[in-house]
Amino acid sequence: MCITHCQPASLNDLIFPDSATEKRIRQYANNQRHGNIILYGPPGTGKSTTAYIIANTRAALTGAGAAYTAPVYNGAQSLEFLIEELLREWNFCSLQGARVPCVVIDE
Repeated sequence: MCITHCQPASLNDLIFPDSATEKRIRQYANNQRHGNIILYGPPGTGKSTTAYIIANTRAALTGAGAAYTAPVYNGAQSLEFLIEELLREWNFCSLQGARVPCVVIDE
């Protein structure tokens, strides 16, 4: 039980502003929606945490394994570095059987 500050660990731990947003986030997490997703809002509203939960839920469902944790890249890194790392990660995930590889690029 958390008394001070606890980070959400699953979709059920998140609080959504409305049912439409919750539906879209759950669709992404459950591999029902694909493509890029951009989460935006003021600092401290749970964007990064939501992205990690989506990515890790997708990874567990796509065959990468429940122990797999989606990689997180810092958006301030060089574009060349990011592209090389993303390609490496997508290839690795594909070899592991993931249909749609997923990574998080954090601000």
